[in-house]
Amino acid sequence: MDFTAIDYSVEWFNQHEQRSPPARRGGKFVVLSYQNQACYMVFSPIQKSGYHANIVEYFTQAQQLSGCYNHKRDSYSLDNNEWQILGGGHWKLDEEAGLLRLFGRSMAYGAVADLKDLVPQLTESGLFHISEVIVDPLF
Repeated sequence: MDFTAIDYSVEWFNQHEQRSPPARRGGKFVVLSYQNQACYMVFSPIQKSGYHANIVEYFTQAQQLSGCYNHKRDSYSLDNNEWQILGGGHWKLDEEAGLLRLFGRSMAYGAVADLKDLVPQLTESGLFHISEVIVDPLF
């Protein structure tokens, strides 16, 4: 399966603080798949995404897809059923220590069932300057 990792931190810090993202930062993430052939792991700083649904909305817009929020606006669904939201969680990054911590779950989409299986691809993607990823879904 093709794997793509995206970090909205760069965009957010450039637009709102006119600087590169700090080496220590965190937020929320979601994992989506397209036709079970492509996997997208999308990270967003906490300043940008109060809900995991916000990340799905931003990703959907960037991919020129359509979707909508539920009535409470805490869950966002894609109109195209070839896309699946596999779950989400929280992340803390310390690039100085080379460490990324993935934990928790999304209230809207649940936890990512096979999160540990994505660690090698995430590390190889070079998205973050890390040498270790700790997955703690129970935190």
